[in-house]
Amino acid sequence: MKTRNLLFFSICLTVLFPAMGFALQGMYPAVGLNLIMGVLWLGLTLKEIPWSTPAFFLLMCMENALLPLFGISPFLALLSVVSGLASWDLHAFMNRITVLKEPVVLYRFEQHHLSRLGLTLAGGTVLGVLGLSIHFRLGFFLAFILGMALLVIFWALITRIAPAPQRTPGASPFPEESREEE
Repeated sequence: MKTRNLLFFSICLTVLFPAMGFALQGMYPAVGLNLIMGVLWLGLTLKEIPWSTPAFFLLMCMENALLPLFGISPFLALLSVVSGLASWDLHAFMNRITVLKEPVVLYRFEQHHLSRLGLTLAGGTVLGVLGLSIHFRLGFFLAFILGMALLVIFWALITRIAPAPQRTPGASPFPEESREEE
């Protein structure tokens, strides 16, 4: 299943980005600790322990918050958090799709979810990189206005890309199929 492979890949990236930062700083015990944590995370995920991904994602977020204090690039922390968010979402998605038995529905539902997840992660990464790249000071009022404008723009984009589907019992999980039936 594609989702399972992507889950394992995103877990590996979540762990390897901080490990790479620690290796560049010469902090090899921290690299080893990160790799051990990654192996534990993968092992618990393979055993399908339901709390494994949320717990390890929380640990990785705490670690990523501390990375700049060790002189490690915040870009590595950003990439680690984004891939951690992907693993958290994919873990929850895998738990949800266990009830789907029909392969065609499962494949389409998976493709639909992965396309939206990719768009969301790309947008989050771009926003994070922009936030880390801007090196000028704004006053509170100007920053507030800019933040509100971005919030309105993103709200408009999200509602345009992903309109809230009207759910009816027994309807298809795909909004476009529900519209065709009506």
